Amino acid sequence: MRRAGLITSELASLSWDFWGAPGRILAAEPCEARPHADQHTDGALRIAQGCGYDPGNAAYRFHTAVNECTKHASAFVRFGHTNPFCDLRQIDGDSRMVDAKAAVYTADVIHSHVDYLLQARTNFKWRARPDQLVIRHYHGTRPGAATQWPVLNMLEDDLANVVLVGARLTLCDVRPSRMEWLPIAVPVKRYRAMVPKVRRPGPFRIAHSPTRADYKGTADLVAAVETLRKKGLAVELVMIEGKQHGDALAMKATADLTFDSFWLGIQGSGLEAAAMGQMVVAGDASVRDLYVASEVGKCPYTFAADRAELTAVIERAVTDPHWRASEAKRVGQYVTRFHDYAAVTRRYEGIIARATGWTTVATPTGRKQRGAA
Repeated sequence: MRRAGLITSELASLSWDFWGAPGRILAAEPCEARPHADQHTDGALRIAQGCGYDPGNAAYRFHTAVNECTKHASAFVRFGHTNPFCDLRQIDGDSRMVDAKAAVYTADVIHSHVDYLLQARTNFKWRARPDQLVIRHYHGTRPGAATQWPVLNMLEDDLANVVLVGARLTLCDVRPSRMEWLPIAVPVKRYRAMVPKVRRPGPFRIAHSPTRADYKGTADLVAAVETLRKKGLAVELVMIEGKQHGDALAMKATADLTFDSFWLGIQGSGLEAAAMGQMVVAGDASVRDLYVASEVGKCPYTFAADRAELTAVIERAVTDPHWRASEAKRVGQYVTRFHDYAAVTRRYEGIIARATGWTTVATPTGRKQRGAA
């Protein structure tokens, strides 16, 4: 294992053009966005991000959010091809290892999604240089028991110079003294623009992604729809599975309502729908309570705890368009406030500043070292 701070002639020769490299903007939806900054300016950070499987398509969107909304520059390294439905990357870590190493070595921030694959695969198991900040970004679920946490947690997470961020409030609840909430980023304006200007005729459309049908409550949704059909309501299920991410977004954009899950509340699928202006139904009481106790201050989604409540909520949504519109507006305001690209990157800069003690988020030249007076 290479020791932290050890600089060899090989490492010293590595170089990656963070601001000039192609692929700074990655998107599955129609997108004409450009990076906010095309060259280094005072206070800008070089951020190397990496993962294998991109959970919920969250990593590539975060990479794009940094480049779209800040003066910083993100390089996104991805290894393997484990997700057949979304394979976006800027640097292929397998075929372009030299570029991956260059991005990691020259970065001011090493941002690892899920695990430390980025460092391990580039042979920088800890830090390439001692002045680098390491961020570990958890996207997974809250463990069912306290004894499970160490299995998901690598030893390095307990070191003071590692910043932990969680994509879900449930993760922050596990280690509130160590982990900060960094919401999943969604481009609200672009997703909203995907919605057809004129609703196509036909039944009331409910979108759902049954990726984990046993947890998500897919069977209960199907039963609820059948019950409502028997009552004479025209309701149609839009099951989104086995689709490329862009195609999945386009399908969701035609729906009137999205049912996310009975497990962990509103997740990536629901956030996308909320950005599109839809009402979002989910049902996890513990997550609802976390939202109420957090800075959010309220449950953002429309709550339904079981099949009976889900049936009643859908029936009201179909028959009461004014209520449906108010619920959609409420969750839409939440997503814009906390999950839009600009909102997430503002939070990210704050997390870095608090973790380091730097009064400004700046490159190593002229900045205070963490802990310095």
